[in-house]
Amino acid sequence: MLEETKTAVLAQKMKSLGDMPAAHAEREVKASEEWHDFIKQMVEARTAANLARVKMKWCEMKFSETQSIEATARHEARLTR
Repeated sequence: MLEETKTAVLAQKMKSLGDMPAAHAEREVKASEEWHDFIKQMVEARTAANLARVKMKWCEMKFSETQSIEATARHEARLTR
């Protein structure tokens, strides 16, 4: 969500500076500590999302592995009857 709203947040902050050329307003906003914190928060959220995605993939792989082992065991049980 932070990545999707980055442009809108930038525009809002630029507008809050008042009557100023867009390039100057953008430079002022991007130089601010508040913008730095916003970007840092966005990067931290992306990092957490990436980690969660890796953990989810690991869970999916473990489930698939377990399912395969169980299917093999069922098949072997049918063969020994």
